[in-house]
Amino acid sequence: MLIKKLNSSFLLILIPIGFAIFLVAPAIKNQFETYKQESLKLQTDIKRLEYLNNTSDLSPQMTAERKRLEISVRMRKMAHTKRQFIYYKVGGMMILLFGCFTFMGFGSFLIKKQRDVPLGLSTPPVFDDPEGDAVAEKTSWAPLKKGGSNFVTHILKREGPDILRIKRTSVLNSFAWCFLLIGLNYVILTFYECYVLDKWVSMDFWKAGKLFFISGGPFVLIGLFLIFSSSPSGKVDRKKRIFSLGRTRIPLADVYAVQVLSEFVQGSSSSGSFYSYEINLVMRNGERLNIMDHGAESYIIEDAHSLGRFLKVPVWNRLYACRIISSG
Repeated sequence: MLIKKLNSSFLLILIPIGFAIFLVAPAIKNQFETYKQESLKLQTDIKRLEYLNNTSDLSPQMTAERKRLEISVRMRKMAHTKRQFIYYKVGGMMILLFGCFTFMGFGSFLIKKQRDVPLGLSTPPVFDDPEGDAVAEKTSWAPLKKGGSNFVTHILKREGPDILRIKRTSVLNSFAWCFLLIGLNYVILTFYECYVLDKWVSMDFWKAGKLFFISGGPFVLIGLFLIFSSSPSGKVDRKKRIFSLGRTRIPLADVYAVQVLSEFVQGSSSSGSFYSYEINLVMRNGERLNIMDHGAESYIIEDAHSLGRFLKVPVWNRLYACRIISSG
């Protein structure tokens, strides 16, 4: 019962906090103690080697010790440097994950807080009946956009009496940037490691490409894909009578209705399946334009209703049995 009462946004923040406290911190402490002991031993051997190199009259035992230390110190220095970079990479990744999860949780909390003051929605949603409508009859009721996300990716935000924006949420932005920054962390440190270890002189295009993809390159590409492939932000301007979404510009006079649909998205055994909900603008010729698609049904319902009232057009909802009135 206690868990049900907790805000899900704070539960999201508890994930990185618990992971850091109970798993990461003890492991880091143990690794640091081992690393510290090895560093002290390495520094002792380096000083011993310097002493032997500066001594002119060496016994056979000391000469053998110097040769052994020359090989040992060189190899251990390289291993020590590699371990340092591993710590930098893992540490950077953990910091980024903690920051991203925290930012996502805080962003989700702000979104829900904003929903405490709906966009002019003071009454329960009332939807229009598309039955018998000539435009509805030639409009497809199949999902326009395949797939979707199981979290809130876009929300409506009122900006003045005549402007309504469709904005990407901080949760979506954090998710994309998390992939990108984690990948860049590994890529940059991996290439810098090669520079420090004097491997840069033999680097060519093919080796650099291989190094990019075996380090954090795939994460960088996934992050860039998520940033640029996600639906762009939109704007409804009643004063200019224009709806814009990315490079698309549509006169508001061409918008006939707002359509709300659902789609069952079959996921893998690890991610699970979910319902994704979409909001489409229906044109007078029956064509549609998708403006929002995610898995938060209550947000979709409210945004569709608010958008319909803002545009003063019917809202057709086929998500579930709901209260409807005739569009006439």
